[in-house]
Amino acid sequence: NIFREIKKPLPEGKDERRYICYDGDVDALWVENMNSVMDDNKLLTLPNGERIRLQPFASMLFEVGDLQYASPATVSRCGMVWVDPKNLGFEPYFKRWLGSVESPERAKTLEQLYSKYVPALNEWVMLGLIFGEYEPRPKLVLPLTNLNLVVALCFMLSALLQEAEDPEPKELEAIFVACLTWSLGSALHEDSRKRFDAHLKKLSGMSGSDQPSVSISSLPGASKSTVFDYMYDPKVRSWSSWSSLVQEFSPTPGQAFYQILIPTADTVRSTWLVDTCVKISRPSIFVGESGTSKTVTLQHYLKNLNPEANNLLNISFSSRTSGKDLQVNIESNIEKRLKGTFGPPAGRKLIIFIDDVNMPLVDTYGTQQPVTLLKLFIEKQGLYDREELVWKNVIDTHCLAACGPPGGARNPMDPRFVSLFTVFNISFPSDESIIRIFSTILDSHFQPFSTSKDGEFFKTCGKMFSESTLKLYKTVVANMPPTPTRFHYVFNLRDLSRICEGLCTATTDAILDGVAVCRLWRNESLRVFHDRLISQEDKDWFIEQLKQIMKQQFPNYADSAMQREVVFGDFKNALRVIEGEAEARVNEDLGTYDQVKTLFDELLERYNETNKVMDLVLFDDALEHLCRLHRLLRLPRGNALLVGVGGSGKQSLTKLAAYAAQCKIFQITLTRTYGEEEFREDLRTMYSMLKTEAVVFLFTDQHVADESFLELINNLLTMGMVPALYAEDEREGIINSMRREVKEKGLPDSKDSCWNYFVESSRDNLHIVLAMSPVGEDLRRRCRNFP
Repeated sequence: NIFREIKKPLPEGKDERRYICYDGDVDALWVENMNSVMDDNKLLTLPNGERIRLQPFASMLFEVGDLQYASPATVSRCGMVWVDPKNLGFEPYFKRWLGSVESPERAKTLEQLYSKYVPALNEWVMLGLIFGEYEPRPKLVLPLTNLNLVVALCFMLSALLQEAEDPEPKELEAIFVACLTWSLGSALHEDSRKRFDAHLKKLSGMSGSDQPSVSISSLPGASKSTVFDYMYDPKVRSWSSWSSLVQEFSPTPGQAFYQILIPTADTVRSTWLVDTCVKISRPSIFVGESGTSKTVTLQHYLKNLNPEANNLLNISFSSRTSGKDLQVNIESNIEKRLKGTFGPPAGRKLIIFIDDVNMPLVDTYGTQQPVTLLKLFIEKQGLYDREELVWKNVIDTHCLAACGPPGGARNPMDPRFVSLFTVFNISFPSDESIIRIFSTILDSHFQPFSTSKDGEFFKTCGKMFSESTLKLYKTVVANMPPTPTRFHYVFNLRDLSRICEGLCTATTDAILDGVAVCRLWRNESLRVFHDRLISQEDKDWFIEQLKQIMKQQFPNYADSAMQREVVFGDFKNALRVIEGEAEARVNEDLGTYDQVKTLFDELLERYNETNKVMDLVLFDDALEHLCRLHRLLRLPRGNALLVGVGGSGKQSLTKLAAYAAQCKIFQITLTRTYGEEEFREDLRTMYSMLKTEAVVFLFTDQHVADESFLELINNLLTMGMVPALYAEDEREGIINSMRREVKEKGLPDSKDSCWNYFVESSRDNLHIVLAMSPVGEDLRRRCRNFP
């Protein structure tokens, strides 16, 4: 279609040249098809036999990063131009930006500030050269060029200068330093940021201060902090520390644990950075290790945007995500505005958040297809229709992304893609922040316990449990690294929040004293860390560490808390609840496995009366697995990965645990022709069940008829919904059926609000249990591709 368009004769009296620009990696397959076009006869032959000749006024331009996969036949047919980044440098870009500054005096001051700071700091970030001396090169979370940094600086300056009213030179310098911090310094690792701060202060010639509020006559940060710990507010004309801007947390009664976000200096800073970029429509990418709350902070920010003016689209990439998946996802959230122009409904902006953006597989020719399509979409503001092959302009969209640093299953991204974003390194929160987060949640939860037997202990135990959990986590991470045989030994901050969530199941009816709550903490620590360990040696080591920490932190209760096995659960009255005698479920210490066996024997007997008979012998190991599974199915959005060889009871125990937790089991049934379309149909059936009841989706490695099923399950786990699962008319039907319920909850009944309510409520009722065998390479490969 493009060739036919270019081939059309020139209008009369018009003399012009036409170019087809190929922007992206050279793929040896399609570029070989172009060889005949690049020959003297300029002829393109299509598979149907049609021939299209390139006219004399038309030429082809290839814009590529490298020629790694181009054959000599291709290279010899093209004129080569090597564009060296050193030739042009970054100064022309800044001068062009300066031209957009309205006030000549302000432009002159900014030019002086540029000369004072930018060349020196840019050289240090790129080469490690500062004040004529070389030092170890600073580390960046993603590879960037000096021009990328200056482009980011100009965008940050545009954002902050909008808020400043007629700034004087001293104030302009404060704004410039703040923008330097979050452009040239934004992608630096934590240790490099300290050096950046020292060089910045030396160049400025100003002294530093650690006060919560710092005037513009000096720079923030001295011995205890750096300029990264402060923000410059143009409205009050001073620097404020991020920690001074943290609001007091007040718990919302009945709020689910996963909805709690405790504000810290880190979350306030991340929110300000993303807000600044959204205001000036600059795409931004947040890079940090798992558990640094990138996704949670960004999604929390997006949820608080005005729903009348913004539509949100969450996308999670995995190694199996294709360019088509991305396009289907975007196209299902836009509508036609004018001929050839698409976008969200008029008057709204579509904000697209892509999580794990560097996960897609790199193909044979070094291309990550979804990432390349996203580059085209952001840069050219549109994409090609896959069926009619015509260009579609897409307006009123904004992209945000998050990813982990390259390594493991995460791939290095195309530098030309990264150059479209401002990159922010989200560093690991400090110990003080972590302890503040979890002690705030626990203190709030244990408030009603202060009148019990050990009331004084309950008033202070939030901080003690937070410190103990952090200490245990650090010990496990330091001594249990992942290896080829223990590839699933991946621990992150989410594990701390799981222990905290388990402690929040304590009630005043069941937890009567300090010993009981210490036993609960022991139980949660075992469930989160110990259950993942595979050798007896590792398990014994972990229990020894747990004992030591318990004795150090809780000397009065440690001996009693470490006695006999620990079995917690809320299934003591499960049978009466199932029979409708409406006994409240309470998470309590159930004593020994003998007592638990009696409860599960009764449940199994009742299960067999109404379901296909399972003839199970419940020995201690089976009971232990049942308690673990039941605990997960009773937690909101609790999911499990069960690893064991075939015939070890994974499915039988899941069915019994689900019965005890009052959940329905949903499984797919494979047929000879079962494919992705049939799997999607089964998922639609499951979602119709989720409207009214809790469902356990039990999926085994036998069900993986096609690896694409795992991509859909990855979407269920991360986003709670599969992209384009419903046709437009089915989606409309669901939205209309939700309207009444949404209104009763006091929420706006717009299309997006109703759809999001459906997805969230379905997600609350869904528990995914994956049962996999450790035999062979499959599990290891899948864990790497879908971390």
